[in-house]
Amino acid sequence: PLILSLLNKKINSNKISFFDKIQNSKAQFFITASFITVLVGLVIPSSVISSSPAEFVDIKNYQNPLRFIIPSLSYSIGFFILWAGVIYNIIQEKSKKIFALILYAASVISITNFLLINLILFVILLFLCIFTLKYSKQLKYIYIVLIISLFGVSIRNISHTQKLLSDMSYIKNNDSSHYGKDKIITLSKKGKNVIVFMLDRAINAYIPYFLEEKPELKNKLSGFKYYPNTVSFGGNTMIGAGPLFGGYEYTFEELNKRNNETYLEKRNEALKMLPNLFDKEGFDVTVCDPPLAGFKWIPDLSIFSDNKNIHTYITMGVKQNENLLEDNLIKRKLDTNNRNFFFYSLVKTLPCVIAENIYDEGHYYDSSYFEYNNASWNAISVLTLLPELTSIKDDELNTFLSIANDTTHEPCIYKLPDYEFTVGQIDNSGYTTAADGKIPMDNYVQVSHYHANMAAILQLSKWFDWMKENDVYDNTRIIIVSDHGTRLYQFDYMQIDKIDFDVEWFNPLLLVKDFNAKGEITTDNSFMTNADVPTLATEGIISNPVNPFTGKRISSDRKKEPVVIIEGDLNEENTEVKVIPYKTYLTVHDNIFDENNWERKQ
Repeated sequence: PLILSLLNKKINSNKISFFDKIQNSKAQFFITASFITVLVGLVIPSSVISSSPAEFVDIKNYQNPLRFIIPSLSYSIGFFILWAGVIYNIIQEKSKKIFALILYAASVISITNFLLINLILFVILLFLCIFTLKYSKQLKYIYIVLIISLFGVSIRNISHTQKLLSDMSYIKNNDSSHYGKDKIITLSKKGKNVIVFMLDRAINAYIPYFLEEKPELKNKLSGFKYYPNTVSFGGNTMIGAGPLFGGYEYTFEELNKRNNETYLEKRNEALKMLPNLFDKEGFDVTVCDPPLAGFKWIPDLSIFSDNKNIHTYITMGVKQNENLLEDNLIKRKLDTNNRNFFFYSLVKTLPCVIAENIYDEGHYYDSSYFEYNNASWNAISVLTLLPELTSIKDDELNTFLSIANDTTHEPCIYKLPDYEFTVGQIDNSGYTTAADGKIPMDNYVQVSHYHANMAAILQLSKWFDWMKENDVYDNTRIIIVSDHGTRLYQFDYMQIDKIDFDVEWFNPLLLVKDFNAKGEITTDNSFMTNADVPTLATEGIISNPVNPFTGKRISSDRKKEPVVIIEGDLNEENTEVKVIPYKTYLTVHDNIFDENNWERKQ
């Protein structure tokens, strides 16, 4: 009101008559306010949720994510209709016209920024709006049509969300035994145990820094070989995990030759290949969190339903630490989400130059903000609880475990020097890491990736200590591998200038410990790909291993020729494609750190 009052005085002093010509009515004002309310409170939140409903679902406490729309719409009604209406009704008549113009301009700016209309079109639209304000008495009818249209968009978004949620009924209705609980992993003292442990997006090149910073890891990772010269076939889980679990038959290059099957079918087959192979060999088989099984954000375990011998679990969020639930943490997180949906919608309607400040790194100037990454906690909690989740049998049972974990995919800042997950603001002043001053650690993304990767390795090493104490380490083959890396631009020797490429993106972690391997961790510079995992897993214990689905021999011979990599991504729209589309691809051979070994082809 104060700003409007000052504007009104300025207008009167300059005898500006423009505002006197503006058509004004209470109905028109509230229709404009309703338009913004529907856009911010309903359309944008429903659009965000419909884009990926699974990201807003807690698999341990399933609730429909559309519930977030209600508080967002309530906030919008309060902000744009209730309080704006109070101001409108208490100010003078001429100020009402100014306020109506401001709200009208806000509605135009909001829809323009939401739809990302360019600046020139925005200026043209603004002039049209001013013209409409001066000469049209039909503006309220135009807004009524627009509001109805926005409701239509929201209904479509909600309908799409409900369809996706119905496809996720396996989460809500699944047997509880499918979810993480005590003793879901079995290891044998006298038999052979094989573990394939995928750390999503784990960074290969951090390992030397970890060993420098925590020298005790050299013995904790006893018997392991570290393979720095390793490459993946894609820069995302959708493409990179298939070859990891299925081998060279499941690179996109080979899958495109099987053009009578959908990519969904072929990728599910890749996830099932090793479990079915080891089951056929008489191993007790357990699968945890198969990445994007069924192309679902939360893995669809039903892809294994055709083999009742395979034990399947979702471990993410298996347990919560009671200390982290103090002060009603869950409720606080829910309240934060309710608030943030409204502010996110608001930011989406603002010009970029303003939006970045309001965004406030996702905090939206919340005075009660507390540092808590739910996805990170759900992932790291599994690693901390691995000893509790593992049972040991004193017999000659052979076991196979395939497990994936997102600790390295959901990076956050951990409490130094022990890399502990902590709720609240973290003060790491006074501590340094081995990477500080040696590689770029200039922003949150770089630092949080280093922290998350170190935290994952430290927790796994504690599990290995527990294995040693319980006499199941020597008779266990362990493969720690990632589906891909990511572009962090931290290593100069990985910048391939001739193709403008950061090798760190396709340099997945690969650590391998064989049966009865001894001594400190060693480095092997052999050329490897993450599609070598099936060969590494079966070597020496399954003679002449054959893919149970295709009948083809499992082998790593393909990497004798340049391997083919694609940079693109796939999404749910690609589930039914039979051939993966790509325009360009990369090839590399022998040494991924030699620029001369890389080529970009079309």
